[in-house]
Amino acid sequence: MSDKRVALERSTDMVPVEGSVEVAIPVHLLWQVFLQARWWPRWNRCFFWVFNRSLQAGKRLIWCFEPIRRWYLYKLPAIATVVEVEPERKVTWEVTILPGFYARHTYFMEDLEDGRTRFGSWEKAQGWSFRLCRWFWIPHFVFVRDQSLQGARRLEEVYRREGKLTEEVLEPRRYRWFFLTLLLVVLFLAAGGFAGWFYFSFVRLTVTELAPGVYALFGGGGNSLVVHDNGEVLLVDPKFPPVSRWVERWIARHLQVPVTLIVNTHYHFDHTRGNIHYPGAQIIAHRMVPELMRRREGSWWDRHPQGIPPSSGLVDTTRALHVGEQEIIVTYPGPAHTAGDLWVYLQRDGVTIVATGD
Repeated sequence: MSDKRVALERSTDMVPVEGSVEVAIPVHLLWQVFLQARWWPRWNRCFFWVFNRSLQAGKRLIWCFEPIRRWYLYKLPAIATVVEVEPERKVTWEVTILPGFYARHTYFMEDLEDGRTRFGSWEKAQGWSFRLCRWFWIPHFVFVRDQSLQGARRLEEVYRREGKLTEEVLEPRRYRWFFLTLLLVVLFLAAGGFAGWFYFSFVRLTVTELAPGVYALFGGGGNSLVVHDNGEVLLVDPKFPPVSRWVERWIARHLQVPVTLIVNTHYHFDHTRGNIHYPGAQIIAHRMVPELMRRREGSWWDRHPQGIPPSSGLVDTTRALHVGEQEIIVTYPGPAHTAGDLWVYLQRDGVTIVATGD
């Protein structure tokens, strides 16, 4: 007897989980069915899948358990070594692959004569990792015992109905729902991964300080530029909801002064819709921008007319603006990304900064 087996017999980590049932099946026939390991999922609902075709002492046994509750989303893989095969009496395997875990599981049969057999299951485990997770392992062992005994009853019903126990009379296990569920889980995880990648790549607002008081705000549509000087703030391209709200909150939290001047580098919605958050700011844009805004998104701007640049803020060629003591130049370069683009130029502490919209 091995040291591990002796330790298991002496262990008080658990009381063996055991049970048996009498079935009206001759022992030789029940043994023949039991030896067909790949048939186990057909009659024993604790098994999801079994790799082995037969049982041989000294060989590895590889299979997957069903979860102890149908709504638990797992399949439990298992690897064991078959250590005992006594024809028409018992099969025993040992699980040693997990660190700090040793278990023995025996299925046994007893010939009761007159075509009846007692079929049973015995299982015990010990070890430090078993003790850490006994809250899982004990219910699992009970699940295996109960499903195995119910499975023997299921075989009895088939034998009574069909008069034999062969592959064609044992209903095959259907895996289509498993693979469909697996596909849905994979698609869900892929969608979640894509959503996370999209958010961190394009939506999440990130801020880089280009020079003292000058910030580039990336993500969530067109990029924005913020210039802060002497209690005044210029915002170039205030984005569009909901990201424009994030820009508004960032300015309020970090600069704590109102936006006094807005520049729209062109009319596209991801650069202009955020105008509506700053009713007290002067809006600067190329002279064609109001017309293009109304032409392309007239219904939206009819509901938010306060976001359209007024005539006093329109630029034909070049205009100098001031935010505090900081001079900022806006220039019309001619038809570019749109028919009404502006680019913004400033110098701050020896750093030259140009914002071109898209």
